[in-house]
Amino acid sequence: MRRILFLICMTLLLANCATKLSPERTESEQQEVKEQVMEALKDYYKQPFKLESFKYEYKTHYPDGSCSGVYCSVVKLGQYILKVQAIDNPIIKFEVVINDKEKESIK
Repeated sequence: MRRILFLICMTLLLANCATKLSPERTESEQQEVKEQVMEALKDYYKQPFKLESFKYEYKTHYPDGSCSGVYCSVVKLGQYILKVQAIDNPIIKFEVVINDKEKESIK
């Protein structure tokens, strides 16, 4: 009985200790990031790109990779994943992954 109670308490403690590095972004904020990234790519590479896919995930990450004893380093943050292709040279394709680590990082 004590083990079960201990496991329940530890689970609750670990589940509630995640540090929120950034808030979950709204649809309009996601759209803004998408537009900013596409414009930055166009300016940097001096050619137009098309967006093949876009995904935003807000989830829990374990930056250290594992838990040591009772302590786990856990953070919640958003991640933007964009797959783009050059319009003038379709052989050029790449994926852009942006971790949204700060509350004001997209302003």
